[in-house]
Amino acid sequence: MAGRITYRRVAKALLLALSLFVAGLIVYGACLRATAKALINSAKEIRTTADAEREIAAWRGRHLVTFDDELVGPGGDKQYSVLVLNTLLSKLRIIQPRMLAMTILMRSGMLRLVWLDLVDGSMAISIMEWFIPDSSMRFHVHPHRPWSAVVEFSADLPDRQRNKAFAFNASCLVKPWDCDKAEDILPGVWQLEAASK
Repeated sequence: MAGRITYRRVAKALLLALSLFVAGLIVYGACLRATAKALINSAKEIRTTADAEREIAAWRGRHLVTFDDELVGPGGDKQYSVLVLNTLLSKLRIIQPRMLAMTILMRSGMLRLVWLDLVDGSMAISIMEWFIPDSSMRFHVHPHRPWSAVVEFSADLPDRQRNKAFAFNASCLVKPWDCDKAEDILPGVWQLEAASK
């Protein structure tokens, strides 16, 4: 009789521990997705050097992100990077390693580039918004179908087209399925360039 009671207690304790573990993973995944969504929105909100400086300050020291700033190149360019990684989920082999990164490039204190990437081992989507005066680049999609794409455009692109370029699916950072092609990460990516003409 005592053996059955001990067995039941152990079974209940294991079930409780498993439930708490699963609940913790769900909360972690939700927090990671919310952070990714906030990073995407942050990149979309940058329109000026002041906006970039505000977003850099806001992301410095936040939880669930890695922040880095460094001098790059001989011209004194300064690069700020914010990374969101699904490290815990990938170490548990629930999902493959994925990273969402926002990179801001400044030259002589002026905004040059906002670059947003979602990358894993087999695919990548990059959004590059250039803040170069008199840029002749309007909008271009460099296709590497079906897995990867680079979308480049100048900062004076109309808001409607710009919003489509930043329409990342933040869930792809934490989803173990349905995010294995560029179209899954950025819906309509292959139609973006045609829509901009």
